[in-house]
Amino acid sequence: MELVSKDGVDILVQSLPPVPDAIGEYTACFASHLTSYFRVNIFTGDESPADGIGGVAVKQVFKSNRPSGRRFGPLLDEIEASDSTILLLQYNPFAWGRRGWAPDLPRLLARVKRRKPNTLLVVMFHETFMMFPGFRYRIMRFYQERQFRKLLAVADLAFYSSSKWADQHQSAGGSCVALTLPVGSNLPLSGLDQVAAKRRLGFDNSDFVCSVFGGNHVSRMFDRIDMAISAIAKSLVGQCRTRLIYIGDSDRAWKVGDAMVHCLGRLSAQNAADAIAASDLMINPFLDGISTRRGSAMAALQHGVPVLTTKGHNTEEIWTQEAMRSVCMVDVVDTDRLWADAAVRFANQVNDSQEGMRSSIRSFYRRNFDWPVTTEYFAEKVMERLSIRKNA
Repeated sequence: MELVSKDGVDILVQSLPPVPDAIGEYTACFASHLTSYFRVNIFTGDESPADGIGGVAVKQVFKSNRPSGRRFGPLLDEIEASDSTILLLQYNPFAWGRRGWAPDLPRLLARVKRRKPNTLLVVMFHETFMMFPGFRYRIMRFYQERQFRKLLAVADLAFYSSSKWADQHQSAGGSCVALTLPVGSNLPLSGLDQVAAKRRLGFDNSDFVCSVFGGNHVSRMFDRIDMAISAIAKSLVGQCRTRLIYIGDSDRAWKVGDAMVHCLGRLSAQNAADAIAASDLMINPFLDGISTRRGSAMAALQHGVPVLTTKGHNTEEIWTQEAMRSVCMVDVVDTDRLWADAAVRFANQVNDSQEGMRSSIRSFYRRNFDWPVTTEYFAEKVMERLSIRKNA
């Protein structure tokens, strides 16, 4: 199939950079690469810049802070006037409403389907609904799961950032095709090698640098991060200094023993990439386990940095196959002692392998998650659906 189309894609996303939002950053990267296959427009909220992104036209067509039910009038008009044949919604319930309450979003897509029946409606599910335990989360799950089902009822094609999300598709009554589309790194590739990146931060090349990247979210296991860095620092006393660099906006107090802490705050994309390039190991445990939806882990792999993480109910087979090469996984329910011991063993492995390991990790990322790979897959599957529809 010729992977260049005259069709247009209108992407609907809540916000774009410089608004701090991971899905907005993802969309900016995805859209700029998607222009190799389609004409691309982005419809977004009024808090986002109206500047083009890599040749992509950006239109601010709804009020980001307007109550649900009254914000999408101008957006519907824009969609109706557009000559694009594909509408792509970037969806995470929390991006579209307080506590993930956005009943107007399925209604919007239903209206588009009625008024423009030839438009291919595509949804990229970055998250489907809340699945953490607890009474408050169960309430959120109740209405978020209903929204998920309603979006599936009108979608012609569904992509999921994790195959574990895609597993929910059939049980939720999804009749359209369901496919997995991993996220890539939202950061540019640093132009610095590790020695230069460490030097820029004022570190010696012999320093063992652990990095943590991202916000203070309920899914992050910060106590486990403290334990891992403390154990690594203790094991390396007398051999080298252990440093923690934190790239994010949490002001938590770190409890990392002998490690030296460097809180860099929220950095520009390029500076964040350079800081990650200085890392020997990223420590990223998640309550639901590592998965292909975790952009912070992708940023590490992009730069050849191994990841110490957890295995949970959302962890896919690809990570098991890559265990102890790109990632070291410890089961979420394992004891603190097992976690700390694994951290020390993996840190020693990283110290012994270094450049050969980093090269292998970069290759793993490029084969599976880099933007040219994922956008080509997206374009291929969308064009298949368009071809089936046109020939029906």
